[in-house]
Amino acid sequence: MNKKYYDENSPPDSPPHFPFARIYVTGVSAAGKSDLARRISDALRLPYVELDTLYWKTNWVGATDLEMSDNLRQELSKDKWVIDGRQDLSHDTLIVPRSQVVIWLDLPLHVITYQVIKRTLERATKRRRLWAGNIENPWLAIVNWIRFTFLPYYRLRQNYIGQYTDSLDLEFALIRLRNRKQIRGFVSVL
Repeated sequence: MNKKYYDENSPPDSPPHFPFARIYVTGVSAAGKSDLARRISDALRLPYVELDTLYWKTNWVGATDLEMSDNLRQELSKDKWVIDGRQDLSHDTLIVPRSQVVIWLDLPLHVITYQVIKRTLERATKRRRLWAGNIENPWLAIVNWIRFTFLPYYRLRQNYIGQYTDSLDLEFALIRLRNRKQIRGFVSVL
């Protein structure tokens, strides 16, 4: 398959012509990757894999690089999946070559900031259990989000642009969704 690029000016064909069964949903933290991936998984009846589930153990212990790579390879060996997340850029080297389409949530920083605050407050008030039964510390979650997403947001975005839109040697379709309206439109045709 030759790489194809879709954005708001050239949306992909809608199912049943949606030709992808190995779908990678990516973007910065709090962009809405998990929500979109679940919706795609449900609509297309494809297995859903969350990178955070493969990575996190109890007491917020992360998998080693070897464990994470092994967990990921096991999922990627399957014929059909929707994977979301972005634990580490190095995982892209495993995921992207097996992906038929990469869906990049490229939302503005103010939207992502609102989403992370809303998500963190909801998790804190409901004491929602996350991966491996862990409960998020809301203050730590916000501090980490500021350190690893808010402050380096524009550099991270340039990395995505370089990795996905400027990489002519990769063979996958790229769908870049830049706002909620585009996301709703994309989901509505699934």
